[in-house]
Amino acid sequence: MNVIAINPYNGYLIDSEEFTYNPYQFNQITWSASSNSSLAPFYDLSTYFSLDDWNILGPSKIENHGRVLNVTCAMKDRSGDIWFGFDSGEIFFGNSHSRVLNRMHSLPLINNLNVAYLDDENQWWIADNDWLNSNSRFIYDKHLIFICNWNEETNHWTPIYQNEYSYIESKDINSIFKLNNWLYVGTNYGLLVYDLLDHRWKLFNKNNGLADNIFDIKYYEIIYT
Repeated sequence: MNVIAINPYNGYLIDSEEFTYNPYQFNQITWSASSNSSLAPFYDLSTYFSLDDWNILGPSKIENHGRVLNVTCAMKDRSGDIWFGFDSGEIFFGNSHSRVLNRMHSLPLINNLNVAYLDDENQWWIADNDWLNSNSRFIYDKHLIFICNWNEETNHWTPIYQNEYSYIESKDINSIFKLNNWLYVGTNYGLLVYDLLDHRWKLFNKNNGLADNIFDIKYYEIIYT
């Protein structure tokens, strides 16, 4: 119902008093082209290539380790480069000179935050309510985001996947705790432990003497005197 003006360089909201034009004049806005619009033919992913193991499947589709992304919108900037938005919420940059397609790594991969945990190294570990359920086309044998790690200092987002326990989704996460190279995740199905070095998951539940529902994680260090 409203137009919100954002500084294109720093991303900050522009106060209405700073406007030198009427923010409701839509003809001053550079709109992106959706995949269904008449402007869509100006982009073609098949004219690009990736250096990061993304496979170009056609003019509007790319794939990586079983994750298939479809273009939902695109916009050409003043330099002739094209920015692609995908149905996963990710943005890619297409260089008009080198024809290289690069994914933007500084964007949050969050739709509906569920749990956020700040560890001792000032890094965030975030679980989302939606990203495993928002698209019915996703199936469990594909790489699905389970937890996202955000380095706030560098603004770098790293997705973490777990396919070993496909019935446990990100929305089932109740608590997160990190100690050294181990990430402990309390879920509705037990305690998941992730080895950050070997990238392996281990589930502890009632078969190991724990409750299935882990709502909180506390760490106590025993000091012997």
